Formats: sequence, structure tokens, C-alpha cells
Amino acid sequence: MSGFRRSLVRLVFSDPEYTGLLVVCKRPSIGMIIALSDARDRAAGTSIASMLDPMLVDFAGLIAEWNLEEHDGTPVPVTAGGLRTQDPALVLAIVTALMEVASVTAPLGPRSSDGDPSLEESMPMETSSGNPES
Repeated sequence: MSGFRRSLVRLVFSDPEYTGLLVVCKRPSIGMIIALSDARDRAAGTSIASMLDPMLVDFAGLIAEWNLEEHDGTPVPVTAGGLRTQDPALVLAIVTALMEVASVTAPLGPRSSDGDPSLEESMPMETSSGNPES
């Protein structure tokens, strides 16, 4: 019997600046999600690169492939060193996209446009007396 293998995920970037960027990753562990989430939350107003540096080796290990190139067309290696050569906004965009894929909470569906309460909610709920003839 063969074991279960989780599939790789292709990251999606909402910022139009990253149109055309392809990043395919392994799914992160729970421990890495917690660490990346903490670093991302603390990064506001701080050097993002210095916040992520301790995790770059582990994070680079999740990236299976990407099409990232330098300005001269040289491919950027999929390593912690390759990540260190990139601007913090790009690294944060990759981390954020991975966190969105790895999110354990699914988005809620659209809210109902009907504002009327249900029939059950409009029924009075009074306690009955013990005697039906009273």
C-alpha cells in the first residue's frame, strides 16, 4: 500500500505588480504557519527582511519552483540566499499568499439578502400553564 502525498499548491497574488509570477509550494506545517503569521503581524513598521531571516531556510525549503528572475534574466535560485536578494515586499507577498493557501478557515458565503426573520423566530415562546383548561 502506498502512502498519501499532499499535492503542491500554486500561489495566487492579488497585487497586479506580481502578475506573471509563478510560485509553487509545499504546504507548510502548523509550526511554520504560526511562526510566519507571527512574523508577518510584527512586520508592520519593522524591517520585514530582518523579521523573516531566521525562517528563510525553512521557507525556501517549501518552494518547489518559481519563475523569478533578476532584471538581467538570470533565474533567482530557490534558496534562502535567493530570497535574501529580493525586496521585502516581494518576500512578504509570497509569505502572505502561502498563508492564504494554508489558512484553516474557509471564507463564509454571501449573507442572505432577505432581512425577514424566520417563522420560528416570530412565534411567541411562552411557558404553558400546567392546566390546559385555565
